[in-house]
Amino acid sequence: MNTLVVYDSKFGNTERVARVIAERLQRHGAVELTTADRAPLTISRALDLVVVGGPTQGHGVSPALRTWLQAVEPVDGVRAAAFDTRFAKPRWLTGSAGQVIARRLGRLGFRMVRDPESFFVAHTDGPLLDREPERATDWAATLANELITAASFLR
Repeated sequence: MNTLVVYDSKFGNTERVARVIAERLQRHGAVELTTADRAPLTISRALDLVVVGGPTQGHGVSPALRTWLQAVEPVDGVRAAAFDTRFAKPRWLTGSAGQVIARRLGRLGFRMVRDPESFFVAHTDGPLLDREPERATDWAATLANELITAASFLR
């Protein structure tokens, strides 16, 4: 399984989640972990999964991630998943970068494999709440298992 994980992080919380996700996905193949300002604008169709995440800022995505999402070229059917970091409050109150990311990726032709996931921080600058890194590991394992099951089914 070949995976690209793209993230933006202001205080290091989203980076930590992205690293945990990448580490878990590496059990199933090659993973490239990169920041939004360094991420490719052309996504290879050879990728099995693209995971994109960022901090929720102003009910949406961070400026660097917004810039990447506006510049990345459309694709057809590459599987993707989205996540964010935000306060542990109702989504209508905090917003969700993951929701914005997923909508944009869908418009670009990516095939979303799951609903966006949120990982929670205690304050604007963190830290992540207890057990959030473990939840990120579990979420990545679920993504991998679903893709492996889908690939086996198609054979």
